[in-house]
Amino acid sequence: MFTRWWRKRYSQLSPNLQLVGLQMWMPLFFITMFCLCYIYAFHAPTLQDMPIGYVASSQATGTQGKSLEKMLKGAIKISFYPTFDAASAAVRKGDMAAAIASGAKSDTLIIASSHQNQAAIIAEKVITPAEAALGKTLKDADIAPLPPYDWAGTVTMYLMMVTCFGGYMVAMFLSMVGGPLKHSTRLITLGLMSFITSFIVQFLVGPVIGAVHGHFLLLWMSGWLWMFTIGVFVNGIGYFTGRFVTVAAMLVFIFLSMPASGGAFPVYMMPKLFQVLNHVVVGGALSEMFRHIIYNVGPGLLRAYIMAAGYLIVGVILSIVGKRYWEWKQASRILAGETTMFKDANDAKAANSDRIRRQIFKDAGIPFPDDVPIEVADEAIAVSGHVDDMFYAPNELTHD
Repeated sequence: MFTRWWRKRYSQLSPNLQLVGLQMWMPLFFITMFCLCYIYAFHAPTLQDMPIGYVASSQATGTQGKSLEKMLKGAIKISFYPTFDAASAAVRKGDMAAAIASGAKSDTLIIASSHQNQAAIIAEKVITPAEAALGKTLKDADIAPLPPYDWAGTVTMYLMMVTCFGGYMVAMFLSMVGGPLKHSTRLITLGLMSFITSFIVQFLVGPVIGAVHGHFLLLWMSGWLWMFTIGVFVNGIGYFTGRFVTVAAMLVFIFLSMPASGGAFPVYMMPKLFQVLNHVVVGGALSEMFRHIIYNVGPGLLRAYIMAAGYLIVGVILSIVGKRYWEWKQASRILAGETTMFKDANDAKAANSDRIRRQIFKDAGIPFPDDVPIEVADEAIAVSGHVDDMFYAPNELTHD
């Protein structure tokens, strides 16, 4: 009952104002999720069991490692390695944020800044004073340093973001305006746009900007794979969410993915929710994929490709089931004579535009038969020199 009353009152507004009002959920959703995901995650990053390797070649060095963990209780978690090389391999792979190789008077902090620059910086700041309290000095050994053209270590994070954007935006518009399109048409569109978009991204980031050196073909193909995968997944969701597909797409691939990716800050500094999501959302897999390709660090490409396969399979299933659901929903709505507020507003806008056209023809002294197509009418308006009137008609302005 309230819905009928609200729709009746809302339909009395200007058609253009109705359409604007029906889109106001977007800025409200955006700012709400920005606060709940970005500001919530990044306003006070806190160390929670930062994984630190410790080379324990003897019982004495093992005891020192346990003492260090006790001093920084809750902030770090020590894992012991038998040799310097084993600890270094764990840091390069990303299993450890850093590792400590103990010496007689000084210890060596093994870091890999190209894997997570923030982790390398934070590890040094946290461990140095603790080592000093144990009577030790600390020197750095960066086994995978960042190049001068990416000294801040942010390129892989932004590559992850632009890949997500490139994948979901094409699928979003397909979902919003391409309802009856065949699966083959949608897949071809997604594949072609992903292919082109990935090329543009890597061409701009590499040869044009110089933020990445080399690996062009692998980056292009991997980016294409992921953009297409994200597009297929969003396409499947779109059958169920309609014009609200943006909510699901941005939630999964932007708002949740960024804090859970470990791109801006190490994931173990994020709230627990994002630590769990790191294994599910695409941000972590994409970031690690780009780090491995560009800097040869991280766990490798297998995780990224397995996750892409999972999202692709789910996206295909959602698309097959979703199209049938969408067709059933449209048929049920037509048979029941139901409409949406958005369709009502569009119909009202079309009727209002027709009324304005008729008024313009009348003012110009030009006949306007009912069977004149809109294209012909628009051409007649242009010929009569009243094009500006069509866009700034007094009746339209006062109606708003």
